[in-house]
Amino acid sequence: MMKFDEWFTRLDGMISAEFGMGFFDFPDLFFYRDFFDEGWDAQSAFEEFVSIQAADNSMFAEVAKAKGLL
Repeated sequence: MMKFDEWFTRLDGMISAEFGMGFFDFPDLFFYRDFFDEGWDAQSAFEEFVSIQAADNSMFAEVAKAKGLL
């Protein structure tokens, strides 16, 4: 099983690669530790992160749609 710090590094890397900003540059809407504790893989957590951010911010949603993430 992956350790939390490895899992989070992977999640943060996906966010940075797609959006040019790290996890902590976004509003605190995503309880990432809960997703790890529930056994989510980093890819699934990334998809949920995108969904949550998009629901809260229409500009983010437009960018995510343009990237094919929604």
